[in-house]
Amino acid sequence: MRILAINDCSDSSAALVEDGRIIAAVEEERFTYRRHIDIFPFNAIEHVTGGDFSDIDRVVYTMEYNDFRVPRFDRYQVFPATMLHPPAAWLSAVDRLPQPLIKAVGNAAYWTTFNALINRRKLERKYMQKRMGLDFEIVRHHLAHASSAYRASGFGKANILVMDGSGEKYSTSLFVGDGEIEPVKDIAESNSMGILYTFISLILGLGRFGQGKTMGLAPYGTPRPEYVKMVEVLHHDYNIRMDRVRELARHIRYGGEPTKEHQDIAASLQEALERVAIEMVDCLHETSGYKDLCLAGGVVLNCSMNGVLLRTPMVDRMFVQPAASDAGTALGAAFQLCYEEGVQAETMISAALGPSYDDVAIARALADEGLTGEPVDDPASTAAVLIAEGKVIGWFQGRLEFGPRALGQRSIIADPTDPEMHDRVNRIKNREMWRPLAPSVLIEHLPEYFEGGHPSPFMILTYPVREEKRDEIPAVTHVDGSARLQTVDGRATPLYHKLISRFAKEGKPPVVLNTSFNSRGQPIVRTPYDAIRTFKRIGLDAMVIGGYLVTA
Repeated sequence: MRILAINDCSDSSAALVEDGRIIAAVEEERFTYRRHIDIFPFNAIEHVTGGDFSDIDRVVYTMEYNDFRVPRFDRYQVFPATMLHPPAAWLSAVDRLPQPLIKAVGNAAYWTTFNALINRRKLERKYMQKRMGLDFEIVRHHLAHASSAYRASGFGKANILVMDGSGEKYSTSLFVGDGEIEPVKDIAESNSMGILYTFISLILGLGRFGQGKTMGLAPYGTPRPEYVKMVEVLHHDYNIRMDRVRELARHIRYGGEPTKEHQDIAASLQEALERVAIEMVDCLHETSGYKDLCLAGGVVLNCSMNGVLLRTPMVDRMFVQPAASDAGTALGAAFQLCYEEGVQAETMISAALGPSYDDVAIARALADEGLTGEPVDDPASTAAVLIAEGKVIGWFQGRLEFGPRALGQRSIIADPTDPEMHDRVNRIKNREMWRPLAPSVLIEHLPEYFEGGHPSPFMILTYPVREEKRDEIPAVTHVDGSARLQTVDGRATPLYHKLISRFAKEGKPPVVLNTSFNSRGQPIVRTPYDAIRTFKRIGLDAMVIGGYLVTA
């Protein structure tokens, strides 16, 4: 049975699953070159199906628009009081706000605009239905999130926590998985930790998609009780205190270089989020007694929160869907239909589910872009020697990753032992200098360098770096001694595992600095042309692309 699953809301995507096995999955942004795009994913559908719908048995979507509740952004009307002074600050803020939010702040036309968007989605679904000649089905949004994590985890019995901005009626949902996925508790979209985190990130001037920056800024600050209390944590529940959010927003300076107050607000928000998540997991544990935990939803891209949850006594094992945002619901919806057909979904050990390109295509792209590539017999060893010599390289191999993390397929790689490498890579990518960079570590050396033994193959957990190792890998150790790490297993990513192993033979640790192969505001590169043009533009020292070495 071949299932085409389509996510046509935020982070739109498509996935093709056959008898529980993932054939392909990719986000629309990789084709449009606009991050977090929420248009209908025609390009992604074309890629995963090859444009041939004749062998598709079922089509499923991940949002029930007929039951969609417009997110109550009006609860968060904090911006006019903060940003109308000076007017230029407000205008620059508006440029970076989501269109629904702009409409929500004092503009009644928003409701008409939003309804028009939903009606457009319904028409696009009807168009695809006519084109494919198949009726479509719907898996509820949070059930699709839950399925994307639980059914890909390989766990038999597990608690499932879904946290995102909003989906249909809810922002947070708790489930227990034991074959069936049984609902435990839902929290309305009007009490959304995802929306709160987004709004505070905007107030701090960190941009429309600045949640990751807020997480990175938090370790520089100290939580303040008056800010932490923006969220009341109750017994197995929570409540966002909008009066306190508005009070914070009235006096905070918008934008610019983060101040100590910005740092403290970020730290307070992070602590509030972690307290809420712990309370939700406690509710699940008390309900089921299980100690395996599955996580999905955009909020669980917060690696620091995930690391805190893993270190609680309520969790033994954890699986976080690598495409935890709405993109991953496409996989979840397909897995849910598989379950209904009595088919077990495969356990995800790799997120390399997107397009790949052979050396013929790469050579053609190099020629078209006026570059000469030197053929290499051993790309992994070539790359390892280069980074051991202090080079910052682009690494383009195999299938594109599904989800927001580069995991050794489309990466920029460097030596983590050089204390200046952190700033150098951030300059290359035009990132804020205070933002951390991630390590990739061979899984067999995980306990040697980090205080934790749980695998993190999708770079979605934060661990403390062992104190005695922090001076050894300074470029990937954050200000609080933590790191958002990726464990590299030779079964899932053999070529990347070989690279790091070869790097260690150069007298280096079994760890490399890994960040996504892109520049600021650009999605991770998809094609050889994307990689070559990005290589030219951002000033890398070299690039190992397929079986070719390109030097600057």
